[in-house]
Amino acid sequence: MKISEAFSLFIFDKEVSGTYKTTMNTYKNIVKNIFIDNYLGDIDVEELKLIDLQKFIISLRNKEINSNTVKTYWRHVKAFIKYLYRNEFIEHDLTVKIPPMKGYRPIKDIYLDDEIQLIFTSIQGNSVTALQKRAIFCLLLNTGMRQAEIARVEIDDINIRHKYIIVRGSKGHEDRRVPISLATIRAVNKYLQKRIIPFEDKNPNLMFVNRNNMGITSRTIRSYIDTHVKRNGITRGTTHLFRHTFITRKCLETNDAFYVQQLAGHKDLSTTKNYYQCANSYLIAKVNLMPIDQLLSTIKM
Repeated sequence: MKISEAFSLFIFDKEVSGTYKTTMNTYKNIVKNIFIDNYLGDIDVEELKLIDLQKFIISLRNKEINSNTVKTYWRHVKAFIKYLYRNEFIEHDLTVKIPPMKGYRPIKDIYLDDEIQLIFTSIQGNSVTALQKRAIFCLLLNTGMRQAEIARVEIDDINIRHKYIIVRGSKGHEDRRVPISLATIRAVNKYLQKRIIPFEDKNPNLMFVNRNNMGITSRTIRSYIDTHVKRNGITRGTTHLFRHTFITRKCLETNDAFYVQQLAGHKDLSTTKNYYQCANSYLIAKVNLMPIDQLLSTIKM
């Protein structure tokens, strides 16, 4: 069997297991285009040798690709090689003889107190769009939601009486309950009072909708970042930086890594522990950071 045929079976296996399309596209780009088409060639699967993998890694490094990108490429190729071994296309698991790769681990960045205040101050007026932006930014900061999770929030997900929200997991992540502050509840309530109700054939329970009565997209949320973060001079601003901000500040509030892991929806505790290193760096630098709930209470919604 040709290795390109084996790759087609690998992708089919991913489709059956419910792998997200974006992830499969990454496999197609890295494994099929970069590893097979541009490096290995369409050889017979049985001809694949350890030296092929070793030379592939060296070829990436010779292109002066940064170490983190090399690790990413290898991680995807490694998954394909392990698939070949599990399904007996190759006799040995060739990946076990490749040593762990070292990568550069940049320190995680967050939004500082004055930057958060600047972001909210830049949202002027009480139009539906302005109220929606405030509610979204509050939820991003107060819950650590991912961009896709924000777009899927439904009205029934928020329990106002007990002050928490159910975050519907994305990309294989489990649902979780996260407490929310009174400031966030007020911002959400103000938005809901003016919110456009979707058409009957759409989901009337969907919280964030656009002017066409359709659910907002990730592109819309990113446009809010461009308008109220990057245009205010916060060049490193991204939606995901709100999540880093939430998790890092929670690490400063408690030493209970398991608690923070549950709030963040991390599958692996080691991911959460990496945030403690970031939090400690702010302590060492003597940067004053208010707890999220306290900070939001000082902002006019």
